[in-house]
Amino acid sequence: MTPKSKAATFILSFLVPGAGHFYLGLNKRGLQFMIGFFGCIAFSWLLFFIFPFAVTVIWFYALFDSLQQATVVNRWIAEHPQSPTLFGEPSESDGRPVDEGPIHIALPWNRTWDVMWVGIALIAVGVLILLRIMFPYWWVALARIHAGGILLAIFMIGFGAWLVIRQYRQR
Repeated sequence: MTPKSKAATFILSFLVPGAGHFYLGLNKRGLQFMIGFFGCIAFSWLLFFIFPFAVTVIWFYALFDSLQQATVVNRWIAEHPQSPTLFGEPSESDGRPVDEGPIHIALPWNRTWDVMWVGIALIAVGVLILLRIMFPYWWVALARIHAGGILLAIFMIGFGAWLVIRQYRQR
């Protein structure tokens, strides 16, 4: 296998989040970024004050993650030049860049939470769609008072407090 170009990875990820991962052979990871990115664009009509923020976060995260993954993939290729494929049976000890399932942030939860969060997100989006359809004037009133910005600020403060408290308890 030939090493992957970091410049090509950067350009592809800059144009479409997840495309750089496809170039690297990380198809599951690339597809997850693409679904998240285009899903946020598709739902931007619903919450025009939150989904653009999510699109930006996904875009930047995918961009920097693809560059990090390019380093890992190139290291694997350099250490195993005779390997015909990048992936196969994963081993924890060989340092192979395995295209695993969902993208995880190190949280003290087990894998069953991943499916639960997807379910919670689908329920929340469904409720928001129903509210927008059933109460269109209420939705306009919320937009006028910048309810999305207020909710986003509350979420960021709460998440930041949770991180600080968790870090404090670990010490």
